Amino acid sequence: MGCNSSMKLSQHNLHYMTRLQASKSNSCNQSLDDFKGGEPNEWFFFSTRSKDDDVIELDGGYYAIDPEGAGPITWEGKTVGYVKTLNFYKGSSPDGKETEWMVEEFRVNPEFVPVDNDDRSTQEKIENLVACKISRVQPEPEWDFNLQIHEFIVKNSYRFCRNISMASGGQALNVPVLIPGYRFIPTDDELIVYYLKRKIMGQQLPCDVIPTIDVYASNPDKLPLDDFKDGEANEWFFFSTRSKDDDVIVLDGGYYAIDPEGAGPVTWEGKTVGYVKTLNFYKGSSPDGKETEWMVEELRVNPEFVPVDNDDRSTQEKIENLVACRVSRVQPEPEWYDYFDEEIEKEAKRGKFEIPASLLEE
Repeated sequence: MGCNSSMKLSQHNLHYMTRLQASKSNSCNQSLDDFKGGEPNEWFFFSTRSKDDDVIELDGGYYAIDPEGAGPITWEGKTVGYVKTLNFYKGSSPDGKETEWMVEEFRVNPEFVPVDNDDRSTQEKIENLVACKISRVQPEPEWDFNLQIHEFIVKNSYRFCRNISMASGGQALNVPVLIPGYRFIPTDDELIVYYLKRKIMGQQLPCDVIPTIDVYASNPDKLPLDDFKDGEANEWFFFSTRSKDDDVIVLDGGYYAIDPEGAGPVTWEGKTVGYVKTLNFYKGSSPDGKETEWMVEELRVNPEFVPVDNDDRSTQEKIENLVACRVSRVQPEPEWYDYFDEEIEKEAKRGKFEIPASLLEE
């Protein structure tokens, strides 16, 4: 079996069993390059379904099923498919050496696909066609590759966005939105360069997923957080009117206070493209309020980064007043953590061991 592959089913269909086994060769490494839209050491392919054997022998190694990696896939309360995990071993079964390679094979639940009884072609695809996630588990990296991935996704957002047709005044508008499976987690510079600046200039955004609200109109727990749907847990993004320059912003039942350590310039390709200001939310009255888990990082554009005519008053006002906000809710430490601290103190008081002075100072 060769190493040719393509994401298009009408062309060569890569069989992942051969691809992973031969991944040390240059030709099959080239096959991995056919998938370009994911994170490091993770690839996705359509493939022919694996055999039902517990062990699949290959030249120089074998796949063995991981029983803990098998189960149903549910969506909106329905079982839409099943996942099976296979780990790759070098050598002969059952004494091979486990490698860093693994495959998660996803097949559809036949009951989830409407098909006529005489449609043999579709039935064969249901039976034999699977989606595979191939992973290579690497040692902990010495660098933060998430930053590189975020930048890659934003700069290549056309790969990850789709256009939906919306009726507006009798005209069809193409509005890019995130496709399922992707999350909106931009860095500060990406948020300014690709979203805030374009919003100010009236240009199309890579993905139109950031709602516009007044972040400072109410307490953070009363904001319409559900309007933003494409991010990670406990993190929301909004366009908003810029906050006042006061150190404290008083609201009903609480106030925002600026965190001096969370302020500074935002750079991109060696240029200062904007500025970030962090505000923590407190319950009660200033300055004696109780700090909550809520915080806002407000990003504004550097006016020098936006080309604008002197007589373009509308854009100048947006530069001055429009900001992008990252609203975060920091979850408290789990209860066992506090319990653990208490137990350490009890043991120390009994003289069983000493708590380092450095920890006590913290």
